[in-house]
Amino acid sequence: MTKQELKIYNSLPENITIYRGMTTEVLESGDFGISWTLSKECAGFFAFKYGRNFSTENKPKVVHQLEVKKVEILAYFNERNEQEVIYIQ
Repeated sequence: MTKQELKIYNSLPENITIYRGMTTEVLESGDFGISWTLSKECAGFFAFKYGRNFSTENKPKVVHQLEVKKVEILAYFNERNEQEVIYIQ
C-alpha cells in the first residue's frame, strides 16, 4: 500500500461492507476470490459490464456483499480507482 492508501485503510470503520461481482455459480459454491471492493458500483461493473472475462459472459451474475471487520482486510489499493480490498475467507 502507498502512504495514502494506508491512511485511507487506517480511517476505515471497524466494521465494513465489502462487495464482489461474481456469477451465481460462484456465489453458490462459496469459493470466492480475494479481491473485493468498498464500492457497490465497482463490483457491479465487474459483474455486469467487464468484457474481458469471456468464460462467464453468458452466466447469470450478482453483486455479493459481506460484513467484515477491518482487521480481516489485508490491504487496500486504489491505484485504478476501484477501492480494492484484499480479503481472504
